[in-house]
Amino acid sequence: MANPLGSFSSPSSSSSMLLSLSLVLLLITFSFSLHPSLASLDRFKAAADEIQDVCRYTQDPNYCVTALKSHPQSPQADLPGLAKIAVDLANKMALDANLYALAIVRNGTSPELQRRYLLCSDRLLEAREDIREARDDLKSNDYIDVSSAALDATEEAQGCQDEFEMPPPEPSQLPQMITKLVTLSTAIFFIAGRLIRNT
Repeated sequence: MANPLGSFSSPSSSSSMLLSLSLVLLLITFSFSLHPSLASLDRFKAAADEIQDVCRYTQDPNYCVTALKSHPQSPQADLPGLAKIAVDLANKMALDANLYALAIVRNGTSPELQRRYLLCSDRLLEAREDIREARDDLKSNDYIDVSSAALDATEEAQGCQDEFEMPPPEPSQLPQMITKLVTLSTAIFFIAGRLIRNT
């Protein structure tokens, strides 16, 4: 009589198959622990591409790319995350530039340069307030208001920047700091624009 179990695998065969599958699963898990996943690589590439696309429209594209890429959260950031990074960097730059301008005033300078630094300080305070508004709007996914606040911050910083085109020549590092602030604020504006189109 034919074995009624002949069409089924023997217990030893099933055990061998389970062992083989377990070994394959173990090898896959071990491999993924040693190498970044393809998803991680794709996410890193996507973040890098977004940075390149956004920064090419700014006043200083090289600085923009370097500043955003060097942030530790940049490789894992999606587009809203990239906006948050730019907001944080712009907020710090506005603060640093304002403190720098006030330090020059305290250390004494010509009346015309003092007027320039005080005017810039006022504009930097306004720019920082606009950037904080952009940060709050970003938390509530209000990308239109993020764009508007970023544009306001850019205009305030550019108002300070315009002062450096008049005599006397500017001896400090403030113009370079303002250029970086304009660059970061503009980056926020363009990131917000992309977020608006994606919603």
